[in-house]
Amino acid sequence: METGKHHHKAYESSDGVDPKWVLFYAGYLQTRVCDRMGDVPTRIQLVHFLVNADEAFRATAAEYSSCPRSKRCPQSSGPLVITSPLGLCVIRICIAGKIGILNLSLSLIRVEHPRPNPISATLAVREARRTNQPRAGPENSKPAYLQEKITRRLPAMILSIFHEAKSKGPLYALFLNCTLNKSPYVSNTEALCNLLVERLKAHEPDIETKIIRVADYNVLPGIANDEGEGDEWPEILEEIKRCNIFIPAMPVWMGVRSSIAQRIIERLDGTTKTVMCEKTGQFPLYGSVCGCVVTGNEDGSHDCVATTFANLLHFGVTVPPNTDLYWVGDAGPGASYIEAGGDMSPYVRRNAELTALNLLFAAKLLRDNPYPINIAEHNKVMMERGKVKTAAMEKAVQYMRENMPS
Repeated sequence: METGKHHHKAYESSDGVDPKWVLFYAGYLQTRVCDRMGDVPTRIQLVHFLVNADEAFRATAAEYSSCPRSKRCPQSSGPLVITSPLGLCVIRICIAGKIGILNLSLSLIRVEHPRPNPISATLAVREARRTNQPRAGPENSKPAYLQEKITRRLPAMILSIFHEAKSKGPLYALFLNCTLNKSPYVSNTEALCNLLVERLKAHEPDIETKIIRVADYNVLPGIANDEGEGDEWPEILEEIKRCNIFIPAMPVWMGVRSSIAQRIIERLDGTTKTVMCEKTGQFPLYGSVCGCVVTGNEDGSHDCVATTFANLLHFGVTVPPNTDLYWVGDAGPGASYIEAGGDMSPYVRRNAELTALNLLFAAKLLRDNPYPINIAEHNKVMMERGKVKTAAMEKAVQYMRENMPS
């Protein structure tokens, strides 16, 4: 109640030109709707209702345009019936009182409609902003002052070229098997990858999966995207650019990840040094979610997962929770994953399920909600600051050379 009183005062003192009034009253309205319905509209839907009601209120009040906003009060506007554009309910709003729409009495009529997909609605909004096209629905009926505020606060989103590649066709999961064994030798790491592939397809039958055994390729050492003649890393990099799910898989050797896994990390560093998307400056792994598969004996799996995730976060991946899938055997020489029946381990099978479900959820979320950040703009600011720092360092070094006692 105290919040409501303060907001009324702010509304009047600003003559009603407060772009946040709909947000406040949507929250207030939602608590009242809760007592009348089992399945309440979201706060965003209620914001749409209130904006529509404000438009209808202005249309029905003859003296509206000539009266200060804080003094508007139609004598007999009657109830306004606002129908949810998302089909959840009908809200009847009776307008009365000093500030019109601020005093509400509700009667709710439940309407059975399927619940919409909020992610699809978000994408439609962003696409409309990006193309500067008007879209149907309550957004177009917002008051001019509110629409101006929203337009200024939410500029059109520029999409990365990598998002465009990741948004076509079914989801794509790419495994980089960093075993030290070339084909056709048996790979315990690949066997654990196959378990995860099985779980991914169980929950998303249309998903495209691919396991690349890096040892079969001539990946030269270096930190560039192409190290010249004979380098086959660019072929693998093309697959990385379009994957929605990226899973490096590695055996533990001497307590750490294999040398091939280390080389993959070193080569991926090149994707952050060369601007590959001129529009946004985003790296190829932006918009990709990441898991990690580890096999080996004794210990080292946690070290492999922690180091690999930390490195890949620097390259732009998103890491969902519980997406590390590993198996390690007893201390000393002994049976590896396949021989020990590691696929039957209750812990491994549970982790495979968690990894598959969380990777799929996050991949779909990022596909529908790409990162809006423009790294290119931040890089320009960093370069300008770097010039100032370099100039200061040069002066400092020169001063020390001239004044340092011998």
